[in-house]
Amino acid sequence: MNRHGPRVVIGWAAGQAALVVMLAGFGGTAFELWLYSCAIGITTSLALAMLISTYRHPLPRRRHRVSTRGEVGMAAAATATMFGLAGTYGTWFVPIAVPLLVMSIWLASRRPSRAAP
Repeated sequence: MNRHGPRVVIGWAAGQAALVVMLAGFGGTAFELWLYSCAIGITTSLALAMLISTYRHPLPRRRHRVSTRGEVGMAAAATATMFGLAGTYGTWFVPIAVPLLVMSIWLASRRPSRAAP
C-alpha cells in the first residue's frame, strides 16, 4: 500500500505555516493572523484525523467503474452553479439555470444507447 499521506499532510501544514509567517511579515493584523491560523489548525487537525483513521482501519483497494454518462453530471453541476449564483447575486441567473435544469433532467431520464460491437 502506498503511504504518501503523512508527507502530504506535513507538507501542506508547513506550506500554510510559511504563508502565515509571510502574512505577518507583510503587516497582517492580529485578527487576520488569528483567523488564518485557526483555519489552518482546523483543516490540519481534520487531515491528521483522517490520516490516523486510514492507519487504524485500512480499506482494501477497489476498482471503480467510470460513468459513461458524464454529461448528466456536467449539466447538473452547471445547474447547481447557476442556482447558487442566483441565490447570491439575485434572479439574473435563473433564466440560465432553468433550461440547464430541464436539460439535466432530460439527460438523466433517457436510456443509454447500445454501442455497436
